[in-house]
Amino acid sequence: KYGTAIIKKVILYPQKSGRFSLDPMAGQVTIKLMGFDVSLYDDNTDVQNLTSNTLALNVVDLPENGKPNNFTGLVGDYTIKANLDRTNASTNDALIYKISIRGEGNLMQLQAPKLNLPEGVEGYEPKVSDKGNERTFEYSLIPQKEGKFTLPKQEISFYNASEKRYLTISSNEISFNITKGKNSNQKEDAVADGDSFSTIPAWQKGVLWASGVLLLAIFAGAVIFRKKNNSENTNISQRDSEEDFRKGMDVYARLIPVKSHLENENPKDFYPELLRVINDFIHDKTGLDLASSNKEAIHSILSQRSIPDFYILRLISIIEDCEMANYAGFSSAGNLQEIYNNTIEILVELDKRLG
Repeated sequence: KYGTAIIKKVILYPQKSGRFSLDPMAGQVTIKLMGFDVSLYDDNTDVQNLTSNTLALNVVDLPENGKPNNFTGLVGDYTIKANLDRTNASTNDALIYKISIRGEGNLMQLQAPKLNLPEGVEGYEPKVSDKGNERTFEYSLIPQKEGKFTLPKQEISFYNASEKRYLTISSNEISFNITKGKNSNQKEDAVADGDSFSTIPAWQKGVLWASGVLLLAIFAGAVIFRKKNNSENTNISQRDSEEDFRKGMDVYARLIPVKSHLENENPKDFYPELLRVINDFIHDKTGLDLASSNKEAIHSILSQRSIPDFYILRLISIIEDCEMANYAGFSSAGNLQEIYNNTIEILVELDKRLG
């Protein structure tokens, strides 16, 4: 009898049809010799070169008959579910929408589903996480107006090799209510204030109208003589303000899990999550490999992108705070709110500079 062990296991995902030959695996092994004629003082080993057999693989095309329009190459057997972190919120609050696909097959090749969001709800690129045989896409949603909304079912199609047919599965619909938040658009208030104009006496209305016409004429004259480049600068400034707002919302969406730990006064999860967000941000903006991400690598790549040392050193300081909290214990955690605010400020600035 011989003892056996699996020394390597590889998952193969064929990309095209045809006949393929898998090369043998070769290795050198040392065998311990046993027996009555072997001395304890001798070198009782023997080195041998071993080679496995060659494997033949025949890959066939997937059938065209019955192939759904939304099929992207997923093969296996799967289930899908969707979850929204809450169903009651205010405008400009951030909601976390998760779509999880679980099953056996080429799950790692699954791309993020395209969301069909209702009007008035803005979505951001998802964070993708893998755990065992499950892949989860986590979207940050920002409702821009109040009302009742429904997130439609999310569908995925795959080929079930054991049943030899295509299947389409869908998640559940999710409805949620949005009320007016503190930072909502103030147009309604402005309209309400405008209605009070009707209570002003007629003679005062005439004075107000005349004053308004005079001011309008003065303003129009100033605009006529304004230089062309001033107008262009104004347009550029407006575009910059809109771009800054968008980048700020993107950074805020990334930090939603961190904000949750902050509000729950949970430093144990606050620091690791903050460190993960920073590493993901640097990876997305610079392409720095997550496996190689450390303070030195981050400092180097940001310097190469001409980021001022002022911002780099502040970011490195936050990373050091996270590492110290992880290694020294969370009882020594500093001011979470201050660290959170500093992170937002720095990441927004880096986002503007890195594009």
